[in-house]
Amino acid sequence: GLTPEHKTSFRTLLEAEGLRLKPTMREAKRARREAAELFSAPQLDRAKVLAALERARLNEDRARAELEEKVVDFAGPLNVKERKSLSIILRRGVKTNRRTLGGAGAPTSVGKRNVPE
Repeated sequence: GLTPEHKTSFRTLLEAEGLRLKPTMREAKRARREAAELFSAPQLDRAKVLAALERARLNEDRARAELEEKVVDFAGPLNVKERKSLSIILRRGVKTNRRTLGGAGAPTSVGKRNVPE
């Protein structure tokens, strides 16, 4: 539902944000990996596992919040039809993973089946 110009701008936004958020998401992944290693240790250190999981969650939540804010700012000047086509992102929650932002920082497209009628 976006104009070709807005579609290009949105993809550029997602790509830029993917690159900008990469260190934050890398840290979240590192913390999850640490939690898994601690969880598998012979002696379970509950506090350390939970602290690592909390670090992962905080990084993921921060990245998601920053990306959601960028999407809302982008949509502000759009007409209602164009905003409606982006509403699927808010309905499902903005994902900060490689699938949403694209494997190399490039975005993936929203399938036609996901565009609200």
